[in-house]
Amino acid sequence: MYHLEVQKQGGWKPYRSFIAEMDTLKIYTQPHATKTMNLIINMDNEHWMLDDELKKLVEYGFANETEVSFFNRVGYEEFKANPEEKWL
Repeated sequence: MYHLEVQKQGGWKPYRSFIAEMDTLKIYTQPHATKTMNLIINMDNEHWMLDDELKKLVEYGFANETEVSFFNRVGYEEFKANPEEKWL
């Protein structure tokens, strides 16, 4: 569903070239909660992974202003195994 929205809505145009590679959604942070030190993906809280498309967002604990990361699962697992950040 989100792949289709990225293709349709103009604000997502920069992401269209690699949208096919993105396959996972995960809650980044909840409103009024502490944020992770990683500025892109929350490496904690594995239960925040949105892996059941039949579940409603509220069943995952979504509230107003919940932030979500959209990423490639294989890349995430590789980074998690060796979380080294490189600045090019």
